[in-house]
Amino acid sequence: NTSQSMPISGLTYNFLLPLPCEVPTAQPTNFVLTSNSVIINGTFEPASPAPDKYLVVRTLAGDTPNDPMDGVNYNVGANGYLNGYVVMHSGATSFTDNYSSGVRGNHTYDYRVYSVNSDCAGGPYYLALNPATNTVTNCPITMNGITVLGTTTDSILLNWPVGENGEANPMHRQVD
Repeated sequence: NTSQSMPISGLTYNFLLPLPCEVPTAQPTNFVLTSNSVIINGTFEPASPAPDKYLVVRTLAGDTPNDPMDGVNYNVGANGYLNGYVVMHSGATSFTDNYSSGVRGNHTYDYRVYSVNSDCAGGPYYLALNPATNTVTNCPITMNGITVLGTTTDSILLNWPVGENGEANPMHRQVD
């Protein structure tokens, strides 16, 4: 920033440059995921020593994300370089991931949490080695919109829209 004021005579001004960035030395621990249909919540214990941020990346199970690149800030959203979805890039130790960010029912998702030092010169720096990882399979989306197409004395013909459900678990529909 540029200052447009002149110092008052006799005062001393000290200017401190930000410390150079260093790769964090520890990853978070006790990473827990819970699922309620298309809402996935995650919590973890901060790394010690704690970095100033964490990067959380989601992929479909079996997809391999790329490690984050030092010097790059990642925004929440789909990220082609990381080959995944950035769920969070902040100092928080919990997150909620849901339908609006691409979570669909009956899928298995892998999550990775990386420690990040970004409050420094040249950052952010990511600890890509051994990120905290966890996997969750969420429930199918509820079947809605059932309509009756026809009836006879001994049968009923029903119709419902195809849901956005994956194939992580076999799905059986039962109408009582």
